[in-house]
Amino acid sequence: MNYKVSVVTPFHNVDMGMFEKCAESMRQQTIGFENVEWIIVVHNSEPQYMPLLTEIFKDDRNVVVKELRDNSHSPGNPRNYGMEYVTAPYVGFLDGDDSYPPDCLEVVRREM
Repeated sequence: MNYKVSVVTPFHNVDMGMFEKCAESMRQQTIGFENVEWIIVVHNSEPQYMPLLTEIFKDDRNVVVKELRDNSHSPGNPRNYGMEYVTAPYVGFLDGDDSYPPDCLEVVRREM
């Protein structure tokens, strides 16, 4: 699929209530969630998160869940790792405990 924008999200032991808000903000993008490639990098997290996220997004072909284990304690490494999987011409970053306004990705793309 040719996605309009890719979003890379570093995920480190994020509270699932917060992450649900993050995911909902992605699903509500006015550009259309199906037009967004979402790359979630589970970074040095507790073991239960990788299978949980894989299960949550098993039916979303536009969501890529990857795991990164390294000695880094910053979101820079998972962001850079996620960039290896980007296929869209535009890239955004969104932390797992944050959210986008509904027209965020559409506005950014329109202004470029």
